[in-house]
Amino acid sequence: MSLLEIAMYAALLLVCGAALLRGRRPERLVAGVMLVTFAVNFTPAWHALLAGKPPVFYSPETTLVIDILQLTALLAVALGHRPAWTLFAAAFQLLAMLISFVRLTDRGLSALAYLTAQNALWWLTMATLAFGVWQAMSGRGLAAPGPSRLGAGAPRTRA
Repeated sequence: MSLLEIAMYAALLLVCGAALLRGRRPERLVAGVMLVTFAVNFTPAWHALLAGKPPVFYSPETTLVIDILQLTALLAVALGHRPAWTLFAAAFQLLAMLISFVRLTDRGLSALAYLTAQNALWWLTMATLAFGVWQAMSGRGLAAPGPSRLGAGAPRTRA
C-alpha cells in the first residue's frame, strides 16, 4: 500500500466521518456518495490484495458508468440543497466524468495522466466537502441576509 493510498483512506475517514457526525443533510449525503463510490472503485483492488495478486481495476467503461452515477448523485444534492459548495463538488465530478470519457475514447492517454487528473479532482472534492463540514460546524452557509435580518432590532425613526 502506497503513502498516497494511506493518505486517501485517512482523508476519506476523517472528512466523511466529520460530515456524518457534525454535518447537515447536504454534507451527510455527499459523504455517503463519496464513501460508497470509494468502496465500489476499490473493491477489485481489495479482492486482489486479499488473494495475493497484483491490483486489478475496473475497465474504462465501468469506470465511466460509476463516474456518471456519482455525478448524478452529486448533481441531485447540488440542485436540491442550498449550500454553494455542493455546486463545486458536482463540477469537480463532472470534470472527472469527462476525463473518464476521454480515457474511453482516446487510447493514447497515459495511465499516469489519467490517475493524476482523477486523484487531483478527488482531492478537490474532498476539500470541498471539508469546507462544507467547516461551514456546518461554524453555523455558516444557510442564513441569507435580507431586509428582515438587517433591520431586526433597530429602532425605526422618522426623518
